[in-house]
Amino acid sequence: MRKVIKICLWTIAVVMIVCLALMLICNQIVVNNAEGKVFSDIDSIKYNKVGLLLGTTPQAFWLLKKRRQKI
Repeated sequence: MRKVIKICLWTIAVVMIVCLALMLICNQIVVNNAEGKVFSDIDSIKYNKVGLLLGTTPQAFWLLKKRRQKI
């Protein structure tokens, strides 16, 4: 019985480590692919007629409105 519990615990530990490693690898892939495509300053974005704004908040809308008034 003890041997079964020990095998189960080792299996759970290995699965958790593999999951953690996969999450870290996927995070690094996303970070590498997003480099140069994420802007934190509205003034650094090139002018386009249309665009997609993700993760918006009322503060981001206010900044966009302010930017339009400058043009």
